[in-house]
Amino acid sequence: MNYWQDKRGHKVDFILARRETGILTLSAQWKAQNFDPRNLRAFRYHYPGGPNWIVCPDLTRRYTHSFGDLKAEFMSLEEMGKSLLAFPPLKVFRPYPLPGRK
Repeated sequence: MNYWQDKRGHKVDFILARRETGILTLSAQWKAQNFDPRNLRAFRYHYPGGPNWIVCPDLTRRYTHSFGDLKAEFMSLEEMGKSLLAFPPLKVFRPYPLPGRK
């Protein structure tokens, strides 16, 4: 599990790389209505493909919302836990090599 931030300050809270599904993004929000897709859109510009999950404690049901060509699934923390359990073992995503490693 990783965190992503670019030089302009766009950031995604958590990233999980899945060979089967692409790169899964997890963004935490206090309220679903406060979600701003700019950070996620910046990430997907560089790393397209994969599910986008927005986790909010104020939700009672899971739903998908489109922001133009960007789709995001909104869910509660409990729903996220259930969904993660359904995934095969995770692989760490590194968008670039760590210092001293190739």
